[in-house]
Amino acid sequence: MKKTICCLLVILVTAACAVFACAEEFELEHGIRFGMTKEEIIEKVGQEPENKDNDEFISYRDVEAEGYEHSVVEYHFDEQGKLDYVYESLHTDQDAAKLEKEYKAQEKVLKGLYGKPIGNKNGKTDELVSSALSNAFLTQQIAKAAKSTTKMSYNEWKVETEGGIVKIDQIYTMSNNKATKIKMQDHVICYRLFPGGE
Repeated sequence: MKKTICCLLVILVTAACAVFACAEEFELEHGIRFGMTKEEIIEKVGQEPENKDNDEFISYRDVEAEGYEHSVVEYHFDEQGKLDYVYESLHTDQDAAKLEKEYKAQEKVLKGLYGKPIGNKNGKTDELVSSALSNAFLTQQIAKAAKSTTKMSYNEWKVETEGGIVKIDQIYTMSNNKATKIKMQDHVICYRLFPGGE
């Protein structure tokens, strides 16, 4: 009996270590990980970015991201030239209803990967806020002040890794100003590393 219990404990500890090891690794598309250099990312993506000489960020337009074609992806780097932020604008279609449907479909995918989102309760966000989420709120305030029809949905996730916390923000925004006939909408997903949970 003791042998069986010891064997079960060894199996449980091994399984727990395997799960913990998986939780430490956070991998983006193309096998990209936080902390990579610009050159490493270009090699992983397999094509040259639009602005290869920029030290702060590189961008790819009209590429596939999260399974959606015609997207824009930006990789941002810290002072040491290491990847710390990824911005994906998934404008696969400029039809508002279709874009919102895609937002909801991707929300299900993200929930499957990272569980129930945090934040998004009574308009309150988590303490770790990406610049994209801040900008989305600001854009909505400006649109409302201009008496535009506006809509915003967002979700937030926090994933603990060995290097810190990866914050994921998924945002859908829409504004329609009838006076100026300017209509803007977007579906954005951002990944940002907060080293050591800062």
